[in-house]
Amino acid sequence: MIFSKIGTKLYLIPASLFILMIANGFGVFNDSNIYKTSLLYLSVVILYVLIEWYLIPNFIKNNITVNRLPYVLILLLTIPMIATVPGLLISGGDVNYNIKHEMTIHAAYMFWVSYLVWSLRDRQGVEKFLYVVGGAIIYLVLVGFIGMDITGRDGLITNSTFGNKNYYSNFLILWMPLIFLMVLPLNLGKDRVVEWSTWRRKNSYFAVVFIFAVAGMYQAQTRSAIVGLVGAFSLLGSYFLFLFLKKKYSIRGSYYLAAIVFLALLIPTLFFWIVSQLDEQTVRSSRFLSLATWHGWSPRFVSWQTAMNSIMDAPWFGWGAGSSSSLFFQYVLVDSRFFSDARDYSHVHNEWLEVLQEGGIFGLILFMLPIIIGVYYIKDHLNQKVVLGASSGIIAYLFHGTFSLATRMTINEVSLYTLIAILFISIVRSEKNGQQMSYQDNIAIGRLVRGGGIIVIIFVSIPVLQGSYDYRQVRSENIVTMKESEEQVNRYIETEYIDALHHLAVNQVKRGDVRRLGEVLDRIDYKIPNYRDIYMLRAVNYQLNAGADLDIGKFKQLIMRQWELDRYSPPVLHWLARISAWEKNENEVLQRMGELFQYKVISNRILSKSKVDEVIVKIHNELDGFALVISTDGATLLVGRSVMDSVMEDLRQINSQEESNMVYKRYVKKVYLKMTEDGFTEVEIVKIKGLLEKVLSRLASWSQVPDR
Repeated sequence: MIFSKIGTKLYLIPASLFILMIANGFGVFNDSNIYKTSLLYLSVVILYVLIEWYLIPNFIKNNITVNRLPYVLILLLTIPMIATVPGLLISGGDVNYNIKHEMTIHAAYMFWVSYLVWSLRDRQGVEKFLYVVGGAIIYLVLVGFIGMDITGRDGLITNSTFGNKNYYSNFLILWMPLIFLMVLPLNLGKDRVVEWSTWRRKNSYFAVVFIFAVAGMYQAQTRSAIVGLVGAFSLLGSYFLFLFLKKKYSIRGSYYLAAIVFLALLIPTLFFWIVSQLDEQTVRSSRFLSLATWHGWSPRFVSWQTAMNSIMDAPWFGWGAGSSSSLFFQYVLVDSRFFSDARDYSHVHNEWLEVLQEGGIFGLILFMLPIIIGVYYIKDHLNQKVVLGASSGIIAYLFHGTFSLATRMTINEVSLYTLIAILFISIVRSEKNGQQMSYQDNIAIGRLVRGGGIIVIIFVSIPVLQGSYDYRQVRSENIVTMKESEEQVNRYIETEYIDALHHLAVNQVKRGDVRRLGEVLDRIDYKIPNYRDIYMLRAVNYQLNAGADLDIGKFKQLIMRQWELDRYSPPVLHWLARISAWEKNENEVLQRMGELFQYKVISNRILSKSKVDEVIVKIHNELDGFALVISTDGATLLVGRSVMDSVMEDLRQINSQEESNMVYKRYVKKVYLKMTEDGFTEVEIVKIKGLLEKVLSRLASWSQVPDR
């Protein structure tokens, strides 16, 4: 009797774990995602112990029926990872920094799905689980409105407990279609004819949840998520319309598919045409209308173009799982700062491009296989609201994944695989609403095999999770003495987390302790070659070790390596300008000023990248100061002869922050502005003058490069 009662409440176990994953990390880890990842690993361990060693034997003993998940369905979930193996073998694993995380977490998802099928068991279990999900959505939205600082970062209300509004909105759109269908008092019937039923208490509950979810989407205001949600609900709406028309006019399914394709082409076309009829100022001022412009997508171009560059070098089999982070630094465009200031991307911000990057064309074909098989099985079960809603949530997820990395957030992938488990339960369930387990297979061997998989997951994941904690500790530790600095290096030199190593190196530079800086930098290079700022840090390491014996040529060579990877990095350009001033090379100083000027004009969207060659710096012999002449076709920074001489001297002499501030103020007093053509608003004029001041600020910046 007791086991029968447990069986009816079994859904509470994964539901409770799911709720814990939604919560915040209480500042223990670097970010909220690491906290949720660690909870996922802990969850599969708990479910393994409870289900494998306690509940399954007693279910069988007490003749309790459960869904037995066909192994073929679990194997389908392994295909995306299997697809990356050829690329991994070909590349040799040299660029697969995140492979441990990618492999272990996907294994954990498979365990999660398997145990969910045991825990939820049937339609009633699924519905009870959805009540818990609804409560979680209400909690998340309330946290957002209250503005509680529980993100571990800045407490922005749009983030809720996710640390990022994109992650938050992706979670919501995964569940909103299913929640919406639970609101509607309807049955689809065996012949998929819509039949309205009586409004029940559960419909009211899910209506409240859906209203909260809409409020959550308003909090986040994530454009790509809204696109995904609109896409999913458009398909839902069109499907119901098709059912209505089918009943009344006997319309064929092929006509419905043709209509979907037509609308998929028509709606974006209409959107772009409407936007093209509006004035530029209106479009630029709207986050959503800007999606129809180049500027609206420019930050994504950095990761997309980088991914495409890497794909072209390994088109058939890709580079293997976990390669995106390393490949970014290897293939990123030198002028990428024109599009975004972000200097590293652990993912592509486009799920399809990342599949191509990791698995190539071969991997993309295999990735599509589970989707095709899923559509084949699902199409005969669309008379179930749960199946229709879960499928729509997955569609929204795939839409959003085209423009965002939010889909890689652990709790969002957990939600995705939960929806997959719900589909499995709904489709695989027998006519008797359950399939009785037996000892037909050697359950002990199976249990130990699965337990071995759990142990491997834990063993591999602990160093990865530890790395995030290391990063938090490196940033928070107050190191004063050289002995403490040495001890810090000893503690964290072997960390798996690249950001922890980077901050460890930065700490060494700030303290002027370079005894083991080279060792830390070698460790960074080993993890990810060409990692951001690596050559700048090597230049500083050389400079601090060389002291009075500094070889300017060698020093410049190291900084030029960084310039080759990151052409418009303001700190690098400042350093190169100072070195050129030491060498009394006025032309090179002008070149660096010009690159700073180009960076500010293009990245601030004053002019398009196509005009970069028209953004120049010239010396004006009769001018006393700086003058900016700008039009819609180009921009010219004029530098007076006398002030140029002053720049050369200042760059040689600046050796403190105070001196830097004094020089900058002196420069700003000599700034003149001239607009040679109409078309610029007052706001833009102020912005243009401000960017010139930023150029001068960067030029006069103080750094740890020694005075010569």
